[in-house]
Amino acid sequence: MWTMFLAEDIKQKISELNGLANEIQDGAVSRDAALTEALDVSEKFHDLCGEVMSNLRDLKDNMISQEPPGVDPMTVKEQQKELKVVMATFTICLDLVMFYNASNIKQSDIFYLKHCQTKWRT
Repeated sequence: MWTMFLAEDIKQKISELNGLANEIQDGAVSRDAALTEALDVSEKFHDLCGEVMSNLRDLKDNMISQEPPGVDPMTVKEQQKELKVVMATFTICLDLVMFYNASNIKQSDIFYLKHCQTKWRT
């Protein structure tokens, strides 16, 4: 008779262990999915940061290579068109940096970038 109670008790414990093992497995699968999603997002962010950095380097090179302001109206208009393209790219880069990395940017850098943006618009 004791063996029957022991067998039932062992079966119950095995059933509990199986239930716990299933919960742990479900949790591990869920955690794996969450980590995979976070990795995908971080890879996209890293790629985007690389693109922004490349665009900013190109903008810097473009600004350095700009000719001095023209004298005749046609040259000035052409230079204004080029500057608008540069400004649009700069604004996109600034917005992306602010959106994705605002907490890691020093306030003085944010002020400087916005100051540049304001000056270029005038």
